[in-house]
Amino acid sequence: MLKQLKFPLIYIVEFLLWLPLLAGFAITTSFLAAKPIATLDLQGKSLPASWEAAVLNHGRFLEGLYLRTRMSRAGTAGAAWV
Repeated sequence: MLKQLKFPLIYIVEFLLWLPLLAGFAITTSFLAAKPIATLDLQGKSLPASWEAAVLNHGRFLEGLYLRTRMSRAGTAGAAWV
């Protein structure tokens, strides 16, 4: 089937097949690398009060998630990997 696809179309299909994998990686990282806000060294930075955890990323913070409070999102991430 893939041999029948023309030159630019094969790269578009390949890109679309990689999107769920990358999304699953990003969501899984937010679970595995998340640390409670109280334990972080914020160095004068403030984070939104609605965040339960954060992930340090190149000097900036991304919202992190706890597995015990977001089971459905963790399942979605696992399904994207599969």
